[in-house]
Amino acid sequence: MIADSDYGRVLDLLAHQRFPPFVSYVDAVALRGVPDEGNAHGPRRITVDTRTKTILEGTPSHIDTGRRASRDTNPVTAPAFDPTCYRATNETRATYNGRDAVLFTLLPTCGPHDDYIFSALYADANTFAPLAATGTVSDSEGGGGAHADVEQRFAIFSGYIMPSLLSVNVKGTGIVFWLRVHVEESYTAYEFDNTRRQSH
Repeated sequence: MIADSDYGRVLDLLAHQRFPPFVSYVDAVALRGVPDEGNAHGPRRITVDTRTKTILEGTPSHIDTGRRASRDTNPVTAPAFDPTCYRATNETRATYNGRDAVLFTLLPTCGPHDDYIFSALYADANTFAPLAATGTVSDSEGGGGAHADVEQRFAIFSGYIMPSLLSVNVKGTGIVFWLRVHVEESYTAYEFDNTRRQSH
């Protein structure tokens, strides 16, 4: 199937990225529609040891986008969207932010949809570099619930394809129809080092 073959090109592209031992980035969170939206949520620098996949400095934010993504995630070694945990069942031509793209329809392979919530991936039509992964989360209980649209965007930093933004739009349903929450976690100022830099 051509979708599987082309999605394999996305996986190969990411698999050939060889990170140095230390990668750091600046994490910042913006909130709208919640009482503490004015509170500070960054920016703060996070440093990851890519060999042990541990956080050496800083505390990453935790955006609840489902059971899988609400665990201890970071965009370097544990991003919200793990492309190796999906397979492509279809692909179509599309555009994303004005760029020619391939749109892959995805199914999870590492667990149930509740844990692996993404259902589509946009990739550059020429290079197959990922542009954005999208998915949804729904939760209903006692006549009310919520529906969340989730998007993980990618950009290139120093030649590496890295997550650049995690966006969650929550809309209430039923008796909580009034609920509207938007959360954005941005990842910027990546640094890739063979020796750990100490922040001051």
